Amino acid sequence: KVFSKKQKKKSTKIYIDKDNFNLYKIEWSDRRGRIIRKIVFDDWIIENDIDFFSTVLYEDVKNESKITCKLSGIDFNKIDNNDINVIKSGF
Repeated sequence: KVFSKKQKKKSTKIYIDKDNFNLYKIEWSDRRGRIIRKIVFDDWIIENDIDFFSTVLYEDVKNESKITCKLSGIDFNKIDNNDINVIKSGF
């Protein structure tokens, strides 16, 4: 996605697997093409026949900060319709 000239052509790149449509990485760059922020979905596992990432890394190059979130105990069989409605209400 490229923004208007007022925003000096900042861009967002989204990396998606062509075969299974998994989201691997999102990068934001400045007008010179330098990456200023990124989110990386890493350490992929197969849980209940679903490919899923177990680590999310957020890096802000401009502010020199990194945040890592590690997920564990993922089980998609434990989600029922009530849980799905709770998740939907959050959006």
